[in-house]
Amino acid sequence: EGGSTGMVKSWEALVEQIGNSIRRPEDLNLDLYVTFWSLSLGGILYPKQRYMDMQDNTNAQLKTLDKCMSKVDKEMGSLKEEKLFLEGELARSSSKRGTQRDEQRWKKKLFDHANILHELEGCQKQRDGLRDLKSRFKEMIMGTKAEMFLCEKTCNDNKTCLEEAVKARWSGLEDFDLASFFHHCLLPRMKMSEADALYCGTFLNTVLPMTEKGKEEGDDDGTSLLKCWSFIRSEAGKLIGFLTSAEALRLGIFLSCSAACSSKSAAFSEEFASLWPSLIDKLGEEEYMTRSNAMMVLRRCVGKGLTSEKSFEANKTKLLEVLGKIGNEAEEEDLKQMAKSLTGFIVGKTKKPAAKRPPAPKQQQQQQQ
Repeated sequence: EGGSTGMVKSWEALVEQIGNSIRRPEDLNLDLYVTFWSLSLGGILYPKQRYMDMQDNTNAQLKTLDKCMSKVDKEMGSLKEEKLFLEGELARSSSKRGTQRDEQRWKKKLFDHANILHELEGCQKQRDGLRDLKSRFKEMIMGTKAEMFLCEKTCNDNKTCLEEAVKARWSGLEDFDLASFFHHCLLPRMKMSEADALYCGTFLNTVLPMTEKGKEEGDDDGTSLLKCWSFIRSEAGKLIGFLTSAEALRLGIFLSCSAACSSKSAAFSEEFASLWPSLIDKLGEEEYMTRSNAMMVLRRCVGKGLTSEKSFEANKTKLLEVLGKIGNEAEEEDLKQMAKSLTGFIVGKTKKPAAKRPPAPKQQQQQQQ
């Protein structure tokens, strides 16, 4: 709503109203600015695999419930057969209890019959509980399907709107004045939460390739996205010492999204690869937060697959040397532990699988025999 002016009737009116309420960012399309701050992660990222995994997990639990119910049904069937048999025996022997022995047999059958009734009651309660649980799981599956449909539709609708905005209202890379967009949009929102950090990376990876549509095939395909990530990665090192630990973690999440164009980074190798030397330099400084934050960012980037970059391989030896030095010589015990843990993490992520060892001579002889 527009406060005293009533309901906003169009997107253009909303953009104008917001522009009148804030300090307009210089060298940045206001429409792009408002669009960026209006969307959320769920509006542009459809986690299809996560939904599929949830459904597979729920279906597996349903199968387990069906097996349990089948087992209970089988047990109830056996108990019912035994119950009918005992009822027949009791009916036949009720008039033939002349001796003490016959009386004891009749009482034992009566006792067994009561036990079977008690077991049947317990099985029925167990089956009712399993049936209710199965109904809840089916409701969860239906709810997940509805949520998947809504999320997919929302993402597709938003992407259609973004494509129209790129085509009709924005002018491609010109509206992405990198420094202005980074400082007015990406940097402040990235600091807000882990979801917002992922949103910033997803927004870039979603919107910037749209600016390439319409170009002739092979004409700088992916250039916009690659230029943007190259600029951001080159700027990241300047931020390390000014962030909290939580913000450093979020910066790592944001930077890990640059994996989308790692395979195309050869054309901008110097600027794109500057992330790793910059982080190594920060690890070499004496200030505690700078070193801690650098390791936070590194761990997230390594965990999300940026170790496959050629630029990482070129700096890996130097990086491990610096981490080894921190692990052995740092005064702060937590920095030592972080450095040792990160070293093991990097080695584990990048080492090649060991070749299969040949069998020992005795085992070889046994195999031949």
